[in-house]
Amino acid sequence: GEIMKEKLIEEINNLPKFELRGIAVKQDDRYIDNDYFIAVIEEGKPEFVISVVSNKYQLVQFKDVFIPAVENIEKINNYFLTYYKGKAYLEIYPEGEEFLINSKERVGLALKNSVDKAWAVNINFVISSKDFPTITLPSKLIKGLRKVHVGNMTVAKDFLNIVNDVKEAWKRIVDEFQNYQLKKDELEEFAKQTKIGARIKKKIEKIYEDHQPNLWEIFVLVIKEIGKRRYKSEIHKKEKIERIVNAIFNYALVLSISSGRKSSCGIGVPPAPISCSKGGSISICRRLPTKNEV
Repeated sequence: GEIMKEKLIEEINNLPKFELRGIAVKQDDRYIDNDYFIAVIEEGKPEFVISVVSNKYQLVQFKDVFIPAVENIEKINNYFLTYYKGKAYLEIYPEGEEFLINSKERVGLALKNSVDKAWAVNINFVISSKDFPTITLPSKLIKGLRKVHVGNMTVAKDFLNIVNDVKEAWKRIVDEFQNYQLKKDELEEFAKQTKIGARIKKKIEKIYEDHQPNLWEIFVLVIKEIGKRRYKSEIHKKEKIERIVNAIFNYALVLSISSGRKSSCGIGVPPAPISCSKGGSISICRRLPTKNEV
């Protein structure tokens, strides 16, 4: 655990570093300095501009975001760190039974940041599984603690405090997805709302030749298929999976609203969040209809 933590800190320190450079605009045969905008570049690579930002922009190095969070975690079981053109993404899986959901699933933290302003400093929960690619729990599920201020990364501790609430929310999601049978005539709308594409839709149609699948079976198939595709980078892959997961959760929310039944589950956006036992809050939502109620 401690060796893994030291290794991770070393990798974070080896991520690219950035600097700000003034911009000059060519007019006729001369260059005129721009007083309002500056360029973000990788250190020592002035020819590669990552983004153009306001001259008031405060540049924060990745290590200043990630290392304080890592240091808040006593022992690390595993991690995943990747970088692509100004964006860095980090998953941390702390050691301890409390982070295990079952023999196949584990809860982790995901931190991401970018120097091109595409991502704010951001922290979320992830579910690592042996059955499908890692997913980020939609931000609608976990309320509060989402926006992290640099220099105040004790937020990682706050997240660790509510891990049991997250595990329970995830178990309820799985249970509700397993209890909802997706009828074949609903597939068209599901595919349209989630934008899974024709190829994955055909794979789902094949399931109906054998049996009527539940929403969980479809969820796992979709995420696995999305994960098999080739992407420019691991970050592009993570972003795609996150978009699809959010779309499926939104679809489930529409189903739960249309059923008109209420219960505390992990899905969707409630009128108001319920408080977690140790800080933060978890959304509640209306229950998905069971197959007998549809």
